[in-house]
Amino acid sequence: MPDRKTVFEGKANRLSYALSKVNDPRAIAALAEVIAGGTLSEEEMGNAISTVASLGTPEQVGALLAFVEESPHWLPALARGVAFNQIPPLGKERAIAFLGSKTATVRSAAASLCGAWKLTEARSKLRGAATSTEDAGEVLVMCSALAKMGAREELVALSGPGNSGKLRAAAVTALAGLDPEGTAAGAAMVLSGLDDPLFAQFIVEAFLSREEGPAALSKALAGVKLPEEIAVAGSRTGSASGRNVPELLAALDVARQEETAASLVVTMTSESIPEIPWLLDFAAEQGVLITFQPVMDHGHAHRTTRSTFPSREQYDGALARLREARRQRPGLVRNSLGALGGFVGSYLVGWFNGLTQNPASSFLLMGTSLMIAVVLLLLPQRPSISRAAA
Repeated sequence: MPDRKTVFEGKANRLSYALSKVNDPRAIAALAEVIAGGTLSEEEMGNAISTVASLGTPEQVGALLAFVEESPHWLPALARGVAFNQIPPLGKERAIAFLGSKTATVRSAAASLCGAWKLTEARSKLRGAATSTEDAGEVLVMCSALAKMGAREELVALSGPGNSGKLRAAAVTALAGLDPEGTAAGAAMVLSGLDDPLFAQFIVEAFLSREEGPAALSKALAGVKLPEEIAVAGSRTGSASGRNVPELLAALDVARQEETAASLVVTMTSESIPEIPWLLDFAAEQGVLITFQPVMDHGHAHRTTRSTFPSREQYDGALARLREARRQRPGLVRNSLGALGGFVGSYLVGWFNGLTQNPASSFLLMGTSLMIAVVLLLLPQRPSISRAAA
């Protein structure tokens, strides 16, 4: 590259990848020259800008910022690179002007740059952009940028009453990263009024990212009632985090405000366990929770499935759909099992032939499988359905 020879057949994408792996800032100058030449394709240009932004010097990143002033649609590529190289470039204040762009992706990229470079003079514009936008992702980016520059006062104002639920949730999410213990009480109040489980997930994730976060949120949830879908979203997030947070999961379970409505009870015998998957699919289609608990009936263990529905009309419709599904679903299950058997059976036949060096063993396997299938078809498989009060 210093001797001006073409490398990687002139492919900028391959050059960008190689430079990112080498991680040698001295090699970035050549790629910066290629960008300035303006000969790259759309895809190559985006990758090249991100690479220079992530490895370049403040002067090189500043030159890129000047370059994207002429083509603002490249600002997101610049922001992706700056995420790995947060040394402020020359002329960093020029990023603030992009907050007024008419394009949401450009505004979000500008907010990311303002946060990474801690452009505190952009606080008022970031707050205004967070208040005016209807895009949930953009709200999160604006609040995150404010958090990176330590704008606690602005975030507290955005998380207060009078703002939209998603704005309050985004502000609380950002605040939790700064001070989880001081934010926990406000987060519990915001969660109690949320109607979007996705924002509940963001809030819980923010507390999980801090060592003291789960304990602080657990304490704040005492005596607070949450909508059921919000509490469930929080519990799922905590369970999937990999952290051992039993106190938080218990607090979310206690705070869950279950709806009082009719219940659907399906009593299933051990012979009808194969029908559980399509019952779960049915419950998922209805958007309800489903639990299994053991019961005793005439000395035989059964499992009862209870699903809560918001209204009697939805319950009646669900019951009719379940009965229809019972008539139609077995055919789908048989077809699925047939396709599975076609794959597994062929594999087992070949494996037995190779193992025994005798095709008779595979014929014996197929004959045995056929007899087992006949026996299974003779077994009862239908669950009984009844109604129960809420």
